[in-house]
Amino acid sequence: MNLKKLGLIGGTGPESTVIYYQKICQQVYQDTGGLPPLNIESLSVYQVLKLSERHEFDKLTNYLVRGIKNLENAGAQFAALTGITPHTVFDQVQARVNIPLVSIPHTLRKYATKQDLKRLALLGTAPTMSTFCSRCF
Repeated sequence: MNLKKLGLIGGTGPESTVIYYQKICQQVYQDTGGLPPLNIESLSVYQVLKLSERHEFDKLTNYLVRGIKNLENAGAQFAALTGITPHTVFDQVQARVNIPLVSIPHTLRKYATKQDLKRLALLGTAPTMSTFCSRCF
């Protein structure tokens, strides 16, 4: 099986980065007997929160784009953000990178629709809840 190389923007939720890595490795091993081709670009959750709280979304976009460009340069064929708060600028980031990004909220929405779930709860930082959720759910 020829797997595409995944890039993760980690550190923007350090705990979730570890969980993503473990779960992805476990699932790929279960499916293929091997490990996934994967790179993690660790960014600072503190920088993401600071820029988000100040509503400096252009700077946040630039910060995330630089990280994803590093993943592109390492050969990643698609990428994911491992924290929810960076998704506040997901569309702006996707527009500036050359690889597809996996959106946690969009994937969750598709799953919820498929399962015919009508009410969902999302816990998040203040910037996530005030900026992002009003647009996506």
